[in-house]
Amino acid sequence: MTELISASTAQKAALTPATTSTPVVITEQQVRFATAAAIPLPRKTVTRRLSDALTAVAQSVHDVFVTPTADKPIRHDKPSRLAYLEHSAMSREMGRL
Repeated sequence: MTELISASTAQKAALTPATTSTPVVITEQQVRFATAAAIPLPRKTVTRRLSDALTAVAQSVHDVFVTPTADKPIRHDKPSRLAYLEHSAMSREMGRL
């Protein structure tokens, strides 16, 4: 049993590539990009939040009191039937029968 364990560890060691530690140089732009992803967005100011709340209230009142005018019916476009293809399509369907 110990032979199997030692053989499997030897196989794993043979399969893993030898890593060499080479220095990695990153640019200043890459540092800024990584830092920008980690920094949270700035908070909204009080006036901006108040404005958003008033806009939401106004939209709700508008939705309650204004009725939709003449909703357009859903248009179902019919597939176009090209006259010059009708004969060939019918011939193909008859051939399948």
